[in-house]
Amino acid sequence: MYTIIDSLADISPTNSVIVEPHPEFLGELVFQTLNPQAFYASYREWVSRYCVLNELFNLSKFVEQLESDGWSVYFSRSCTPTLESYQKWLQPVHIAGFSLNPYPFQSFGLNRALERSQAASAADRFYFAGWCCGAGKSIFATAGAQELVNRGEVSLVIAFTLQKLKKNLCKFFCDTTQLDAIVVDGSVERRRRLYAGDAKVLVLNYDKAWADLDLLKELVSHHNTLFVLDEVQKLLTDGKKNRSRRAFDEIVKAAQRATVWPMSATVVNHSPLKYRDVFNLAGARTNPLGTKQDFEDRYADNKRRFKIKTKNGGSFETIFYDWGLDKLQEVRHRVSDRTQSVRKTDPAIRDNFKGLQNIVVPVQMSAEDRKIYDAIVEEAAAAKEREESLATYYRLLRYVCNNPASLSKTDDPVGQSIADRYACTSKHCSKMELFLEQVESLQDSEEQVVVFTQWTNLSLFLLGDELAQRKIKHVLHFGVGQSDRESQLAQETFKSDPECTVFLSSDAGAYGLNFQNARYVINYEAPYSYDVLMQRNSRIDRADSYLDGLTAYVYVTENSVEERIWDINNARRELASATLGTAEVLSYGKETEPSTLDYLIFGK
Repeated sequence: MYTIIDSLADISPTNSVIVEPHPEFLGELVFQTLNPQAFYASYREWVSRYCVLNELFNLSKFVEQLESDGWSVYFSRSCTPTLESYQKWLQPVHIAGFSLNPYPFQSFGLNRALERSQAASAADRFYFAGWCCGAGKSIFATAGAQELVNRGEVSLVIAFTLQKLKKNLCKFFCDTTQLDAIVVDGSVERRRRLYAGDAKVLVLNYDKAWADLDLLKELVSHHNTLFVLDEVQKLLTDGKKNRSRRAFDEIVKAAQRATVWPMSATVVNHSPLKYRDVFNLAGARTNPLGTKQDFEDRYADNKRRFKIKTKNGGSFETIFYDWGLDKLQEVRHRVSDRTQSVRKTDPAIRDNFKGLQNIVVPVQMSAEDRKIYDAIVEEAAAAKEREESLATYYRLLRYVCNNPASLSKTDDPVGQSIADRYACTSKHCSKMELFLEQVESLQDSEEQVVVFTQWTNLSLFLLGDELAQRKIKHVLHFGVGQSDRESQLAQETFKSDPECTVFLSSDAGAYGLNFQNARYVINYEAPYSYDVLMQRNSRIDRADSYLDGLTAYVYVTENSVEERIWDINNARRELASATLGTAEVLSYGKETEPSTLDYLIFGK
């Protein structure tokens, strides 16, 4: 399939592509032509600005594309080891005791991870599944765990995930493998008994790492342990470690033999330093991306320090980085031997997905609500003159964009004062009316929709009340205050009852849930984080989705803080694209400087 050459002497450089191993990036292939800039411009969805293939899995498809475009592709003899590994990793995965047939890109990542698992050190056994939402990270985890147990390389699997996802992940282990999996929760005594039991797979939320630290350290000291880290961003940091992370590091060190497999679609958010931190998780003394200072020096064009005032009159310092997007494109090549990046926009991947259209819906605020909004801006201007914190005013502006009635629900004194001066009700809320009209239309069409809003008391419950008044069947799903049993019931009801039109959720539902039965997502507001937006929309956009016409709507109030938040989302999309080497296309728009509250509130 590939033309291997020993010499360039007999090859005409015109319309030829010469492929060689990159001298610095281990296992990476660089595609060389007479005009590399023009080549990159034509094939930037395949290669980075270094003309290095973004992801090795895409190799065959890329060569086919080049040949169909009239190029002759030649591989140097020194590419042979990489090509042999590529062919080996392409082989279908057949795992005794595993009930599913992985897609080719899933098998490719599994083969690589299973090969690395035989290495001597935890750092060399480490493998990061940086797969997009809906690409089957649970399949990677369960299939890989079953095979490592089959081989005798692992005697215990500890799977960390989010609180609301424990039962779903445990059920997936039970449904797809022959491994005995249990959720570890309940009282300390109950958890102690579960740890002492015979289950091969223990599913925990991340807080258990510190709550049960001594129990877990004792347990793993007797086992070769596979650590599965679902939604690993809960452990990542660009600065000081949280206590779950500190505890996890201790647990890995205590293990008889540790294999660490983090998984997530969203690890960059506002900081490429979080992506760097992924590769510290196996307890290695050195990170392939260098120290934090090394990383800053290499990829940050500028570092600016700001003092943020608190509502109590104090302040703290924060740092804004101006990251060099072109420079960041080499990051994924430096760690390509220990990770696989999968995005729905990858040319060799996208046929596995139905595709999702993202539509920004501009909302024009009513005159009545605009008066309330402007009053808060005036209050913020006065607070700025007094050199007070602006955080309160930013939040209040967001509340008003969603529904002025929320001001009567907040315990913030400024919000209560505004609510007393104005009739803060839902009566004139344009966004609420637009939402209800759209949902009623979907109900009439017998469609189902997943709806996200950031705030529970100040938005979700208000929306739920309005849906109830209009007799639109729905379920509520949220974090604090809702039990795991209630959360699970909401999910099951929405999946099993086609007359349940709306799954109304806080961002507690933005991760890990799979709703193939829904064709639509509504983001009642744009979240501040691009990563959260991508997670929200991907609840319906899965590799095994069967509905056509998948569509996500994002409501953005015109001439407000929401437009500026949308700008920030797009800037972060560009940052994720540069770091991960992927085409992040859930949103479009201009880039903007890293935000301050001044910019968000006043637009300056």
